[in-house]
Amino acid sequence: MKVKPSVSLSAEVLCQIDTAVGGAGNRSQFLEALALAWRHFRALKRAVVGRRDVAIYNRWADGPTFESDVSDYGIDPLELGDDVEVLLPTDLHATG
Repeated sequence: MKVKPSVSLSAEVLCQIDTAVGGAGNRSQFLEALALAWRHFRALKRAVVGRRDVAIYNRWADGPTFESDVSDYGIDPLELGDDVEVLLPTDLHATG
C-alpha cells in the first residue's frame, strides 16, 4: 500500500533529487531506493562490527579462567565499538 505524505525539503535538496532522477524520473522511487541503500550499508557495517566483536570476545576467551579479577581480564565496553550513550549528572561541580 502506498501512502502519499507531505514533506518539506530545501530547494537545494529537491534540485539534487530532480537531477539524480532525470527529467522523467520518479522522486518516490528514488527516495525508496535511497532508503533501501542506507539499510543495506547499515547492515554491512553491523556485519563488520559484529565480526570484530567476535574476534575480541574470542581473544579474551582464550585467557585464564581461574581466580581472575574482572579488571585484569574484562573486556573494555568501549573496545567493542557499539554506540555508547554516557549519561552524566547535569551538575558536575563538586559540592562542598
